[in-house]
Amino acid sequence: MAGECLIIGSTGFLGSHLAGILAESGISFDCLNRHPPANPGHTPQQSFAWEEFGSISDDYASVFLTAATVPHDKTQFSSELNAANVILPYRVAEHFAKSKLIFASSASVYGTPSGLPIKETTSHHHLSAYGYSKLAGEVAIQHHHDWRILRFSSLYGEGMNDSTFIPRILSDAIQRRRITLAGNGERQQNYLHVKDASLMLLCAAKSKTSGIFNAVSPRSHSNLEVANLICESFPETKIAFSGTDSSPSFVYDHSKWSQQMSFQPSVSFENGLNSLIQHASQPN
Repeated sequence: MAGECLIIGSTGFLGSHLAGILAESGISFDCLNRHPPANPGHTPQQSFAWEEFGSISDDYASVFLTAATVPHDKTQFSSELNAANVILPYRVAEHFAKSKLIFASSASVYGTPSGLPIKETTSHHHLSAYGYSKLAGEVAIQHHHDWRILRFSSLYGEGMNDSTFIPRILSDAIQRRRITLAGNGERQQNYLHVKDASLMLLCAAKSKTSGIFNAVSPRSHSNLEVANLICESFPETKIAFSGTDSSPSFVYDHSKWSQQMSFQPSVSFENGLNSLIQHASQPN
């Protein structure tokens, strides 16, 4: 028996947390993954391998597309990037013609912002190869009759990519008691907890409203703010500054989501970061 929903990419950071949210909500679901889960935490009704795509039932109420390739070098195009971020959304939109599609996109589609705050209508400037691929995936999804596209900002939480900013400076604080920030630390980024991101996907699936939404937290935080919050847990840690930081800041207008959707992000950055700090501080 098929589940109510299908998660495409349930072994990834966002997809695995979404599986947990669906399980906790009592919603039955199936999964489609390129690789079998190493440690399946939530059992789907059925689990399909990539090769079975064409034979999967097309009558799911909702299909969540969270699978994507995020290359280490986001400036380079590749066949893998094209297959996962462009061709897959097209195949999903074509195969699941009767389902509601919820697509986990990325704020990378804005490229270098031309002004702040960034709205859904903000033009796209100087996109990376990854940003272009996600934008092309959005175009494919919009050929479907019933879709929601959520442009997520930087997702964080347990299981996040260790090479990104928060885990890197957290590791520096734990291991070296020293955090080094580029420039003066004023660059801003918007961090959304993965639990909130998962609940936003579920909210979008329950909503009757189609559209593109900035799926972001209420406010952005500077690199220095993040470092200072980490130092509260490791008071002996010193913050140093080095060189310049030419990376742009990212501040978003989230009014469209706030006005049209019933669920609002509820995990404060302070609480989410403290939870991450506690997890990282535990002995292996």
